[in-house]
Amino acid sequence: MYLTAFIDWYSKANLAYSISNTIDTSFVTFVLNEAIRKCGNQKIFNTDQGSQHTSNAHTE
Repeated sequence: MYLTAFIDWYSKANLAYSISNTIDTSFVTFVLNEAIRKCGNQKIFNTDQGSQHTSNAHTE
């Protein structure tokens, strides 16, 4: 099982999260889009350096 979570570093609030039995770009991008939908687009964004987070689909 894989957990993807987006957390606000300042408030430590959980912006979006999901659990999946596969870790692929579409899963990570889905959770990112949920965080953006709930909280808006942020100026600073820090991620893991895994291939899912550095893919073109995720960075665009």
